[in-house]
Amino acid sequence: MTVREAIRLLLDVGFVEVNGGKGSHRKFEKAGCRPVIITSHAKEISRVVERTVRKAVEQ
Repeated sequence: MTVREAIRLLLDVGFVEVNGGKGSHRKFEKAGCRPVIITSHAKEISRVVERTVRKAVEQ
C-alpha cells in the first residue's frame, strides 16, 4: 500500500490530519479511535503501519 492510498482511506472514513506529526510523519485522528501516524518519506508503507490503517478504517 502506498502512502497516498493509506491517507485517502483514512480521510474517506472521517479521519482528520492534525498537528503533531514530527518531520516526515503525518498524524491523523478521529473521535473514538486511536491516532494513526504515517511516514510520508517512503513510497510504500510497512506491513505494520498498513495493518494499523486497515484496523482504523474498520472501526
